[in-house]
Amino acid sequence: MPETTRGGQRRVELVVRDDLPEPVESRLERLSARLDQLVAASEIDSYARYRWSKHQSFDAVESRYVSFREWARDAGVQLSPGFDSRACYSMVTGECEQSLVVPVVCLAVYDGDEIEAVYPHVGAEPRTVADGLAALSGTAPGLSHPPTEPGTAD
Repeated sequence: MPETTRGGQRRVELVVRDDLPEPVESRLERLSARLDQLVAASEIDSYARYRWSKHQSFDAVESRYVSFREWARDAGVQLSPGFDSRACYSMVTGECEQSLVVPVVCLAVYDGDEIEAVYPHVGAEPRTVADGLAALSGTAPGLSHPPTEPGTAD
């Protein structure tokens, strides 16, 4: 897990699925390079890149997703369709069960230990990982973290 740090409070987690083809992996390297630029420009203090499984049992969902869901509820936004629930066949149990399907890439922005924003999400408009990077660099006029109208978390 590559990590870049400058010693401060604003940090970013880039969370990616572990089953990605090579062309997508090269895109992720460009995202990491962009995060390196944001660290160098002191827009963020650090970032780390993590991996998670595409399908996750709701019984064993990572605490990271639980925190994202709580942030979405408090911010009045939705995490779907980036995060979704689907019926998936289990080769282990031979049964069909509901599981969480995570996006190919997710960007979480923290101020210390508090989540500031999670991308992708949907509020008044959909917000993508690219929107999150633009908001971090200040290149997206009128785009802030996050829109704050009422809504529900998934």
